[in-house]
Formats: sequence, C-alpha cells, structure tokens
Amino acid sequence: MINLRRNRPDFEMYDQIAPYYDLIHSGLKEDLVLFISLSAEVGDPILELGCGTGRLFLTLCRIGHTVIGIDNSPAMLEIAREKVAKERNSVRDRVSLVEGDITSFELNQRFGLAIIPYNTLFHLDRNGRRKCFRRVEKHLHPGGLFVVDVDNPFEIGDPVEDGYLLLERSMIEPGSDRLILQMTSSWVDNDTQQRHMTWIIDESSINGGAVNRKVVKSIFHYVNPHELEEEFRSAGLRLKALYGDYDRTPFGEDSPRLLAIAQKPD
Repeated sequence: MINLRRNRPDFEMYDQIAPYYDLIHSGLKEDLVLFISLSAEVGDPILELGCGTGRLFLTLCRIGHTVIGIDNSPAMLEIAREKVAKERNSVRDRVSLVEGDITSFELNQRFGLAIIPYNTLFHLDRNGRRKCFRRVEKHLHPGGLFVVDVDNPFEIGDPVEDGYLLLERSMIEPGSDRLILQMTSSWVDNDTQQRHMTWIIDESSINGGAVNRKVVKSIFHYVNPHELEEEFRSAGLRLKALYGDYDRTPFGEDSPRLLAIAQKPD
C-alpha cells in the first residue's frame, strides 16, 4: 500500500466504526450497476476517493477493471487489504490502495473515471470540496468523468427529526452471537448547511449481558446542486448530468439521492 501525507479531522470516526462498517452497509448494492455501466463507458483506470473497506472497488476489479482507492482511515484500509489478499491473483493485481487525503493527493496517473461514493463528499466543507475537485480535475483524462453520490441535500437539510434518537439497524453478526444496534441522532444548522451527527453503536450478546457502546460524532456538510455546479466549474470541470437515483432518473427535490456527473473538457 502506498502512503501519502494525510490530514484526518473527520475521518477518525471511521477508525472507530470500521469493525461494523461492512455489516451496516451489507444491503447497499443499488449503486453498483450504475458504476459498472459508467466504468464500461470511459475505460480504465478508475479512481475511488473514500474507498473504505472495498465494497465498490472490489466489485469493479472482479469484472476486470483497474482501480486505485484512496482513504484516510488506516482501520478501514486494513480491512480492505485483508479482503484483497483473499482474491485471486488477477483481481489483486488490479487494485492499488493509497492512505491519504482526498483533498491533497498526488498520483502519477490519469483516470477515465473518478468516483466519490455514497455520502463521502459530505465530510468536506466548501473549501475541502474545492481542493478535492481541483485534484480530481488534474488527475482525469480529457473527457474523463467525475461522479459524486450523496443523499438528497433537501432531505438532509430538513430538521424534522432534530433531537430524536432513532434506531436505524438491529443486526446479528454472521457466525457469532453478537447483537449490534446502530442508533442515530442529529440536528441541522441550515445557516451553515451542516447536519451534526451522532452515531451510537451498542454491541452485546443476543442472550443479554454487558453492553459495549461506541459514540461517534461527525458533521455532514450538505451541498445543493447549483453549488456543486459552480464548484465543478471553478475546478475546470463541467456539469454533465444530475440524477436522482441510480437508474439515472432526473434529479428532483423529492429524489432519494443526488448523483452529479461532471466531465473534464476534451
């Protein structure tokens, strides 16, 4: 694995939740078809920013693509490396993992496709997004695509659930008797476009007993479509499409997601 100098203010949360990440996101598969399709359109190599434990890049590598993944969490990357080590040689040879900051990375390579998957962008404020987008533009081939995938910001900015503690998931770890409860509480500041998040993860035996609790805090910096378009333009990219879901339906205020696709001019 390559190591780059990193700045880790918000990504330390992932060092704490890494053991639970794959279980929490085990049902997240809807985005794979879209990214497989886009990968086929633009060709290799592919850059994944915020690659985590490998959910996306391993899927792409297994079907023949070459991917470099960057992440700021050593714990998440350690899990990713363990997964890669179990793959056949042809898959392992197509994966490179970089421990680094997605706002300041420098790679001696150009890419046909760059992806910031599932809500990773929300960890960056306006200044961080601008830095990241400039790095992406520098690393794309002319005509290359850049995809941002986040929750619909109009829903993120809705304070209707402020102050509530919500049970999001109740899970039993496969092959064990561990019961894991994931709970979330948040409040929104629309003036700064921030949602302040608190995750509570309780781990215990399904038979009862002592509870091991982790409390993790983070801030989501949600961003509206017109702001993304301006920030793309400032980085030398142009907005190509706005989708509201992985089936490429047009984006609307009631869409479940915001998928923004930018392109580096030829």
